[in-house]
Amino acid sequence: MFRNISPAEAVSISTPHLTTSVGYLIDHSGAKGLVVGDASISPVHANFIVNNGKAKAQQVIELIERVKAIVKQRYNITLSEEIVRVGEFT
Repeated sequence: MFRNISPAEAVSISTPHLTTSVGYLIDHSGAKGLVVGDASISPVHANFIVNNGKAKAQQVIELIERVKAIVKQRYNITLSEEIVRVGEFT
């Protein structure tokens, strides 16, 4: 879902163990398992979003924004999405 950070960024902000893994940062920020509607952060790998049945695109977008906010607050890192949004989202 999100791009891993660069080694230089990991060093500059002193991530735990100097990790570049965004999955690790999401997991350790407390966002792993977060749910919005039928969309959730995977309990297996925190950098995956799972549709648990009938998640709508807006729920996925809301989940993405919540995860970004949590990681920003905890580690002061702005996550970059690997996905490309198609359509209009407000």
